[in-house]
Amino acid sequence: MTGMSRPAFLQLFDVLFMDGHQQRYRGGRPPLMDPIAQLGLYLFFVGSTMGIKHLCLIFGVTLAVCSRTITAMLSLVVQKLKIHPWARVKFPDVDQMASFARQIKSREPEVDDVIGFMDGLSLTSECTSEMLEQNSMYNGYHSDTMVNNLGLRRGSPVTLLSRNW
Repeated sequence: MTGMSRPAFLQLFDVLFMDGHQQRYRGGRPPLMDPIAQLGLYLFFVGSTMGIKHLCLIFGVTLAVCSRTITAMLSLVVQKLKIHPWARVKFPDVDQMASFARQIKSREPEVDDVIGFMDGLSLTSECTSEMLEQNSMYNGYHSDTMVNNLGLRRGSPVTLLSRNW
């Protein structure tokens, strides 16, 4: 449900919680959600367009607990993954970029100067008033407007390619 395999989920859990980090509470009742449930809730939140009220129903918590957990997890994830080597994005050097661009050009002659694609990425986008453009981005499976391909061009920022191959 989170889009991750069990081993990947456990690796992320280890990165976030194995240094003994636990949410501290000031007496009273202990936290309602254990760390595994907190990570599951966070991954549901960032990985779907589901509203918080639906997450509350799925995880059996109140709106306050849900919101507090998501906020705390967001802070923890940013803090830990900012310095973790597995979370590092490293672009190829100039020679590798040229090689990748040639390989992609040989397979897809219409695509110029692209060094890579992220397959399976669906970015929710706003609706447009242009009927043909809107129709090309509507994804009936997700019942939403999506851009489905992300192309990485050499020497320029990330470019969204809305064409489906």
